[in-house]
Amino acid sequence: MVALRIVLPLLGVLLLTDLALGVLARTAPQMNVFFLGLPVKIGIGIFALIVMLPFVVRSIELLFGGIVNDMALILR
Repeated sequence: MVALRIVLPLLGVLLLTDLALGVLARTAPQMNVFFLGLPVKIGIGIFALIVMLPFVVRSIELLFGGIVNDMALILR
């Protein structure tokens, strides 16, 4: 569940990219979207990761911030 919450925005961005490439393929059939799509998806994915990184770090800090206290409670 935690991994899904972290990766869901990136999956949404890549889904919108696929949707835009699909629309582009239908409107301009003479353009080879397969050759264009892979570099575009890689670039948008890397850009989205760079934008999301501060939020992911914050989520991981909140997730693992109380682990020391939780382990101390378990070991008592």
